[in-house]
Amino acid sequence: MIKNAGGVVLAPYGGVVRSLLVAVLELGVEEILVIGHTDCGVCGMRPEVIRQHLLARGIAPEILSEIDEAGEVDLDAWFTGFSGEEQAVRDSVAMLRAHPLMPRDVAIHGLIIDSSTGALRVLEQDGQKT
Repeated sequence: MIKNAGGVVLAPYGGVVRSLLVAVLELGVEEILVIGHTDCGVCGMRPEVIRQHLLARGIAPEILSEIDEAGEVDLDAWFTGFSGEEQAVRDSVAMLRAHPLMPRDVAIHGLIIDSSTGALRVLEQDGQKT
């Protein structure tokens, strides 16, 4: 199980995809379930609010400026949430299915879990939208 903020795959060559590829190639994983959840805190997250939280927690403005100027990461993009949980799951599933290093025989599904009831709903099952 790989857990991260929002349950989304942000970068095609980031840590989440690397971990999934290791699981598939070294551990014999044959199916991947991307599971989002209702009432996700990342939904609607705004980078300007996150920046204010960082400043309020003692991160110096100069640090944020240095990171912005270095250009290694776009903090605003990195701290931008998504507009809806379902679309975020669908986008992550699409990225994994299209990834050039992901073997085509791996089944990749998208689901949403209801945070209140625990009920799982399938959005995409091995290439079929529901």
